[in-house]
Amino acid sequence: MDSVYALMLRKMVRGGFRRKPDSWAYILTNTNLIEMCKTESIESFIERQKQRFLAHIIRMPDKSITKRIIFNDEKNTKRGRTTIYIDSTLDCQDLTEFCQNAKNCLV
Repeated sequence: MDSVYALMLRKMVRGGFRRKPDSWAYILTNTNLIEMCKTESIESFIERQKQRFLAHIIRMPDKSITKRIIFNDEKNTKRGRTTIYIDSTLDCQDLTEFCQNAKNCLV
């Protein structure tokens, strides 16, 4: 995913495909390209969008089917690893703190 994004940035930047002498490496690294284009990486963009969507769902009424599905913590009877959407989205944050910030529109 990052390689396609870097390819598009290289096409936009003049000299983006220049290589170092006697090497296959590009002169501009991917981080240099991101800084030159004044943008952010795809991973950080997706993470920010996931958190904004989750904050939107937290602000929904409790009767909402979307909120009930995402915050469902019942274990399925199917075999295999069960993942809850909210657990995969909030890997490093505290759920109660995130919910408070979402209700106060700070996310």
